[in-house]
Amino acid sequence: SEAEKKVIPRIGTAGTITEEQAEELRKNNFEPLKDWSFEEAALMLDTTTYLRAVFSEAADLKASLVEMQNELLVFILNDEQLRDYVRRWGEERRNRESNGEVAELPHDAEFERIAAEALRIAGKKRSSTSPA
Repeated sequence: SEAEKKVIPRIGTAGTITEEQAEELRKNNFEPLKDWSFEEAALMLDTTTYLRAVFSEAADLKASLVEMQNELLVFILNDEQLRDYVRRWGEERRNRESNGEVAELPHDAEFERIAAEALRIAGKKRSSTSPA
């Protein structure tokens, strides 16, 4: 959606997104733009991986809904501190050549802020979908 495009910070060299990244983004329900940089695509993928791990760990939601993921994604990407935190987390993860597995997330201040927001989103979703 338009709102999601606006929050992506412009970093890296435009147009350097790889085909592999574009494919991964599509698998994660994003439509990558050709002018995205490698770093922007990596940030989107890292943030999605991180927030899914937070939903799983903090809210005990294995398969969080796309709307919930998008809401948490916007929350993270709109906050410079959290955005930089997740970007560094992703770079360290790639440098360790993690094969898709997410090690236990460090329970630091950033995790606590993101987890609190994940719980708020999950709670809101649960209350709106509770049986009549």
